[in-house]
Amino acid sequence: MKKIGYQILAIIAITIVLIISLNTFMKFITNHDQKLPLPNVIGLNLEDAIQLLEKNKMGYILVDSLFDPNLKPHEIIDQSPKKGSFVKQNRKVYLTINSMQPPIIQLPNLVDMSKRQAQLTLESLGLKMGREIYQPDIAKDAVLSVRVNGKTATENMSIPKGTAVDLILGDGLGTMATEIPDLIGLTVMEAMAVLDAVQLTVGQINAQEGVTDQMSAYVYFQQPEYGSSVTVSPGDPVNLFVTNSIPKNIIK
Repeated sequence: MKKIGYQILAIIAITIVLIISLNTFMKFITNHDQKLPLPNVIGLNLEDAIQLLEKNKMGYILVDSLFDPNLKPHEIIDQSPKKGSFVKQNRKVYLTINSMQPPIIQLPNLVDMSKRQAQLTLESLGLKMGREIYQPDIAKDAVLSVRVNGKTATENMSIPKGTAVDLILGDGLGTMATEIPDLIGLTVMEAMAVLDAVQLTVGQINAQEGVTDQMSAYVYFQQPEYGSSVTVSPGDPVNLFVTNSIPKNIIK
């Protein structure tokens, strides 16, 4: 009887030892209570972020990419969990990076919208409001047409997100003629300011060979010419022919 009692005690002791050993082993293989502070990778480029995470024995998963023109390509925009969180080794950190290229947007039909409606539509799509160019029309601030990079845009035209879109708007006055200013001898930047003051726009800029900075180049010929009988209206373009040096023998 006494022997049986010792056997029972031995079995209980062995069981307790096995439970403690198993619990210790499970803690070891699951890194129980072994938590590390999560580093901040926001603002780093992807390569540097990966190196920092691996140094801290953590992995990563790219879950999303956004585009912000003010950030560098592949810059980390967001991370989850956030910095300072305590996680186990080999924890995967979910990263959102800045895309290399802006997404492509389909330009909707803005014609006949009010200026305010068009502006809200552009902003909702991540596009920028460009220049407001007024032309004779009885509808005040109504969108008559749209331009992108100086060219008339079409409905569903594909453009990068963040592109500036110019609106051709009605002035509410109707048809009226505008005199063509004399632009010869001015820089392109100065000519643009003069044209803008009389509600005309810059058309094509034709640069001579060797011109590297169009905005600082000088106008030696314009089309339509100053003093010509051509009638122009607000919003009409004037083509500029430019060179690196101030034109000689300018006839005024």
